Amino acid sequence: MRTHNRHSLSHPIAVNTPDFSAIINSPLGKLGISINAEHLICGIRFVDENIPLFVEPTIKNHLAFIALTRYFSGSCLEFSLPYQLAGTPFQQRVWQTLFTTVPTGQTITYQELADLLQSGPRAVANACRHNPLPIIIPCHRVVAKNGLGGYSGENTEGKFIRIKRWLLQHENGTAPISH
Repeated sequence: MRTHNRHSLSHPIAVNTPDFSAIINSPLGKLGISINAEHLICGIRFVDENIPLFVEPTIKNHLAFIALTRYFSGSCLEFSLPYQLAGTPFQQRVWQTLFTTVPTGQTITYQELADLLQSGPRAVANACRHNPLPIIIPCHRVVAKNGLGGYSGENTEGKFIRIKRWLLQHENGTAPISH
């Protein structure tokens, strides 16, 4: 695995990247993909554009690369990859509920998801902010009751809100070709 200086995983963009098995291009910019020792995808991060592209020749990593490529091309907007999520039991419940209950092209409000989990919307938003597999675990489909809401810890117009908007448009077939 290629080694870089560690960067806080609570921030969704990595400049000095954690250990990645691949750095790939996407319409949203470069993505770092982490595969663990069990060959499960366990992390996706938006990385600095200066980081060179590479893909290690592992089968599971290849599946992740193919799945993300198919997602971005629009040929398959659903994921069926083996993955492992690191988080608190509550975070994992939020992510699993979101993955299994909100289909592509649909959204759910933070309050509606909180009601499903018998929790509060701020706790749900915090779990979404710490999602280790953005795009695959579709926290971009969680919106505020009166608008788009935040994404990856960003609540005002910026890179991550533009990414959320692009992902939602992409899943509805209305995304622009480039980011």
